[in-house]
Formats: sequence, structure tokens, C-alpha cells
Amino acid sequence: MIDLFARLHAAAAGSVLLLGLLHALPATAQAQGAPVIPSGASIERTEPLRDGRRLTSLCMGRGSPLVLIEAGLGEPATQSGSWAAVMTKISAQTRVCIYDRAGTGASSLAPAGPRSPAAVLEDRAAVLHSLMGQRIAPYVAVGHSIGGLILMASTAPDAPTRTFPIAAAVLVDSAHPEQWTRWVKLLEDAAARGDRSGEGGRQALAAQWATPDRNPERLDLQALAAAARRAPGFGATPLTLLRHADQWKVDPALSPALAAQVQASMTELQQDLLKHGTRASLRASARGGHALQAEDPELVAGAILEHVAAVRRRP
Repeated sequence: MIDLFARLHAAAAGSVLLLGLLHALPATAQAQGAPVIPSGASIERTEPLRDGRRLTSLCMGRGSPLVLIEAGLGEPATQSGSWAAVMTKISAQTRVCIYDRAGTGASSLAPAGPRSPAAVLEDRAAVLHSLMGQRIAPYVAVGHSIGGLILMASTAPDAPTRTFPIAAAVLVDSAHPEQWTRWVKLLEDAAARGDRSGEGGRQALAAQWATPDRNPERLDLQALAAAARRAPGFGATPLTLLRHADQWKVDPALSPALAAQVQASMTELQQDLLKHGTRASLRASARGGHALQAEDPELVAGAILEHVAAVRRRP
């Protein structure tokens, strides 16, 4: 996996993908530049939206509850193959889908300008409506990285996604509403002490936070973080948080002392996400980095399938 700050450095230089908001695509997809479509998968598209756009989903398996995955920032989710192993395991027991947000993968480009949380959630609601039709039922929501923030924001009382009840949620190394401001401050303080090993990452983080055009989906990250912060959270809905392994190295360029500080901050923020549900639990991977779906698919699929089984046991 490409590490967090190396990715930030690349983003600052005009390359693709950043942070623990973003994750590496599988080597096969990166090397070949070709879609990685799991065997047995089907491609589905929404009806044209009000502005004529259409969104694309990739689905596998049959049955209920539906599992819908919200991918990381900038990922062409239906084509990258990063969720193939997880989806294959889940599809043996129920229907699982992942979709491309506006302007990624096979979905239509978004209108010009920053993408607001409301626009993102309206698109998610359109995908849910397309997948469920008139038979709306509780589903299992999965969010990776920035997808976790989107799921948090989707719990707001006025969110268009509230029509579709979440039966359980799994957040996979989720972003946190405070991560940008905390990490920029942490790296600034290190630089003030003479440790400038994180300066490239600090500059890129600050730019991404301040300017939507500096991320691949033009998401208004400040507005999304604020929406996630204001939302009531998952309440009594079962919530599982999965995080990367303790030994995962965020950035080899960081000094050992600064790397330890960043890792401690990341762990603290993951612990803080437990506040988003009264029935929340946190598990750490034994070996995976930020792209847990590709690096520890057994952990991710296992957590999701536990919720699938629990939903089916409910009266």
C-alpha cells in the first residue's frame, strides 16, 4: 500500500490519491489500467437523475439484507478490484454492491464546482432506490476511509438517505471529522521543534482541507466533516469499527518520533469514533494497513457477515 504521507506528497505534486482518506488501488488495476471485475458480478445503473447523470454499481450475490459499500476518496470502486475478495466472500451469503460516486469509475461526471454533503447523499439515496426498488428494507452499510464520514453524515434527520434504514454499519479504517485539523497542527508543532520530516504532508493536508479542487472528487471536506460532526450517529444500530494494524507505517519519511505521534493520533481518533454509536465495537487488524479490504479481507468480510447473520436472526 502506498503510505499516507507519501501519497500526500504525490498529491501536492499533481499526482493522484492521498491519505487515510485515500488508499492504494490493487497492483493489477494500477499496472494494467483495466477494470478488475470479479467473476459473477453484474453492473447496474441508476435511471437518469434530475440533471441527466447516471451512477454505476457493481453487485454480486442474492438475498437480504443488502450490503452497500461506500468506497474511499477517488476510488473507481466498480473497477479497481480492491473489494473483490471481500465481495466474493459476502456474495456467498447475501447480495453485496459497491458504486462509483459522481466522476469516478463508470459514473457520470458531477456538475462543476465543489461537491456538498447534500449532493453526495442525494446520489447515495438514488443508488439505494435503484438497488432496492419499491421493496425498501434495512441494509448493512459499509464505509471505507472517507466513506465512513459519508455514512456518519447520512444519519442526519434531514438526509435523503434516511428513507433507507441502516440495520448495521461497518466502518473500515474510517476518516474522522477532526483528522485534518489535528494532523496539520501536529505536523506544524513538529516543524516548530525542528522536525520537518512531515512538512510535505502538512502542506498537502492543509491544501486538501482548504480547497475542494485539490481532491479527486472535488468534495467539500470541511462541509462533509461538519455534517458528520453534527449528525446524531448510529445510536443503537450495531456498529463495528475496523482499524489498521499497530505496526503499519504511515510514512517511512517521517522521523521515528513523529511517526509514533501520528500513529498515536490515528489510534486516538479511531477510539473516538466509538462515540458514534451506543452499540459500537473496535477491532484492529493483525497485519493490514489502511486498505484493509485488500490487505485483510477476512477481517472485513467477517465483520460484515456477522451483522448479516444478526439481521437475519431478528424477528
